[in-house]
Amino acid sequence: MQSFGKNHQQHKDKAQNRRVDIFYLKQNELAQENTILGIERKTLPADATLQQKIENAWVGDKLEIPNIYFQLNTFAMLPESKPSMDELARILLQNPNLVIQVQGHICCQPKDRFNLSTQRAKQVKRVLLTYGVKDQQVTFKGFGSTQARHAIPEKNEEERAANRRVEIEILEN
Repeated sequence: MQSFGKNHQQHKDKAQNRRVDIFYLKQNELAQENTILGIERKTLPADATLQQKIENAWVGDKLEIPNIYFQLNTFAMLPESKPSMDELARILLQNPNLVIQVQGHICCQPKDRFNLSTQRAKQVKRVLLTYGVKDQQVTFKGFGSTQARHAIPEKNEEERAANRRVEIEILEN
């Protein structure tokens, strides 16, 4: 199922905009579904805003939320995180059908002994709820260091920072 809504080119005859097209694909064609249906993903500039990235995202896409910081070895969010949290909350409030999973990742340790990645993801959800975001729009999950971008132990702070991140996965859009 692919919903186009207002993001699709509108027909001058408005009745043509209110329709359902059914396409049948064979099992071996599913990998090329978007190409067959003529659905193309927009190419975004490197400096695209979070709003633009989410608008362009498909269900299953993961997006890193930049500038979310926590006190060392805790889930206490630092004040520097506020602009990113403001933006994410605004997007969720403006898009009530958007459902995300906040995903926490940690660095430096092969095991998440204190479940810190889950606690941080849960904290992001708690903060979003204080903005008025609906509970059903946000789930959370911690991955520890199981999805590290760099091998542990990391070689430098840049690698540690890349492993220690908050992402969202688009569940419904």
